[in-house]
Amino acid sequence: MAKNLGNATLWLPLWLCAALLIHPTAVRGQADSGAIECWDVFEVSLKGPSSGNPLRDVTLAAYFTHEDLTVEMSGFYDGEGIYRIRFMPHEQGSWSYLTSSNVTELDGIAGTFRVTAPSPGNHGPVRVSDQYHFAYADGKRFFPVGTTLYCWQLERYSETLATLENSAINKVRFMPFPHSGNKFPPHNPWEGSANNWDFDRPNPEFWRFMEGAVKDLRDRGIQADFIFFHPYESGGRNTWGLGPEEMTAA
Repeated sequence: MAKNLGNATLWLPLWLCAALLIHPTAVRGQADSGAIECWDVFEVSLKGPSSGNPLRDVTLAAYFTHEDLTVEMSGFYDGEGIYRIRFMPHEQGSWSYLTSSNVTELDGIAGTFRVTAPSPGNHGPVRVSDQYHFAYADGKRFFPVGTTLYCWQLERYSETLATLENSAINKVRFMPFPHSGNKFPPHNPWEGSANNWDFDRPNPEFWRFMEGAVKDLRDRGIQADFIFFHPYESGGRNTWGLGPEEMTAA
């Protein structure tokens, strides 16, 4: 009996994920994707339709299997006709995957990959340990020393990373959305403009930028916390013209 660990998507906001999962029917061409280390990110990249609204029109998932364990993952549209499914394997050994979609060219694609031992410094994700403490997946204790950078990714990005790299800080929280007094990011998060955003059409460039920030922190051994909702506008609207009700809808 396969054990389903539920849906999860690494590094990406939830509204970039297709929610409806369809059981696979046919298998097309199985490829060996090589090897990655345990707790790293394995990615399946597929070419598919770019017309219409891929976020709403296309459903995509993959089933990742190792021995008697199966993990079901949602896929997402990353712009320019590219669809991705990401998975963080937590067991070493041989894995296989099979995609499922309502679009023919994305459905029934199979592959295999190998998961090797983690490299030094890769201890896996942080979890609650012994109810009141934290530990990495391999059991190593995690003692958080954190700071808040708010909209640090909008200015002095490299300088901030260099400062963090030479500090004892191992947890950072920051906001992907600016608030009053902060300038606009290099890309908008959705199509449209302030007070008229289309939340059904996220801008992949913006979220790739956010992904890069999370990865840069990870590569420095720093846990990343997103602050998606914040009270700093005192009930008013932030720099993008988003009030509390729009932020909740987003």
